[in-house]
Amino acid sequence: MDSTEFRQRGREMVDYIAEYMESVGERRVTPDVEPGYLRDLIPKKAPHDGEGWADIMSDVETKIMPGVSETLYFICFCAVPFRFYWCRISLLPMPSLLRR
Repeated sequence: MDSTEFRQRGREMVDYIAEYMESVGERRVTPDVEPGYLRDLIPKKAPHDGEGWADIMSDVETKIMPGVSETLYFICFCAVPFRFYWCRISLLPMPSLLRR
């Protein structure tokens, strides 16, 4: 990937993230997949030759995104699949969903 393509793909990724943030309200809050679902969807070994950008983004949308949890509580950012929570200290009560 040369610098021109890198710039192009970087812009595309920024657009992807912006579109994701605009459509987050339409996505499921919790994944509709079982833990470990991704193991059978990805190769056992990394490919010797790289894949095209369209293939990579297709894999992101069809394989990775179905396992993402959407937790947008305005004072809490969470990566629920990894059970890692980072919350700002607040006087507001935390939703019961986050109390585990």
